[in-house]
Amino acid sequence: MRIVLTMLACLVLAPVATGCSRAGEYCDLACECEGCSDRDYDECLIEYEATEDTAATYGCSDDFYIAHDCVMVNNDCLADNFTPELECIDDIADVDECIRDNSAIR
Repeated sequence: MRIVLTMLACLVLAPVATGCSRAGEYCDLACECEGCSDRDYDECLIEYEATEDTAATYGCSDDFYIAHDCVMVNNDCLADNFTPELECIDDIADVDECIRDNSAIR
């Protein structure tokens, strides 16, 4: 659940800048919707990269990439609030489940 919340929190942060990483791509898109300060953008990058690193550590990169790709294509910007569409929720939950299943802490 923490990963889901982190990914959703990252969706709420960020300013417009061109990013070559997944985090940059994600934060650029979120910022186009919400607008943000440079600090918000930097925080978005840090949190998103940490989420991606955590997924990699637990062998869940493939699930993370699937969720990332889904959110990049299927998202909404309503009232300056960037969120994934419902069709991505299962993919995001799969990342959390994978990490939980591969963690010693359950």
